[in-house]
Amino acid sequence: MLLRQADNPYASDVYAGCLVMAAEGAQAAGQDPVPLFHKALSQLEPAVQKNPYFLWGLNDLANVYLALGGYQQRHGDPAARGTLLKAVHGIVEAEGFKIHPDKTRVMRRGSMQTVTGVIVNDKPSICREELRRLRAILHRAKTEGLDAQNREGRPNFRAWLAGKIAFVSMVRPDVGAKLKAALDTLA
Repeated sequence: MLLRQADNPYASDVYAGCLVMAAEGAQAAGQDPVPLFHKALSQLEPAVQKNPYFLWGLNDLANVYLALGGYQQRHGDPAARGTLLKAVHGIVEAEGFKIHPDKTRVMRRGSMQTVTGVIVNDKPSICREELRRLRAILHRAKTEGLDAQNREGRPNFRAWLAGKIAFVSMVRPDVGAKLKAALDTLA
């Protein structure tokens, strides 16, 4: 009955949902669910393309991509990355945003995941090298003076350094407080 309603996006969505449940059942039984996932995608993709404002279907399409990508990733399939990226693109587009392809990258758990200069792996942090650099500037400024540490020739070095310390304070208040105290002790 559902297959007879090819123009109805909701029918395609329900049918694809049944296929996804069958794929999950096949996976639980130790069988290969990939053909069922692909069949679900073949039902949802045309329905979403014909009806771009069909957000329910777009959300389900993203969920199928996530399920397929997760399965592929667990089983070492090289296509997993592309499948997961399609899922993310679907979710983002459903929310009304566009992704800039040159600014998209996959950051794995073992690598440093940064967003606007903040490391976001387990808890927000600042790059270790940046913290060491700020500590070194403040340490050497005690003996050589703050102006001697301005190696890049910044016009208002103290204000620049105070801004860097304020940025650190937003992310790591404990470390920022120590750096600010060290800056305040300088003349």
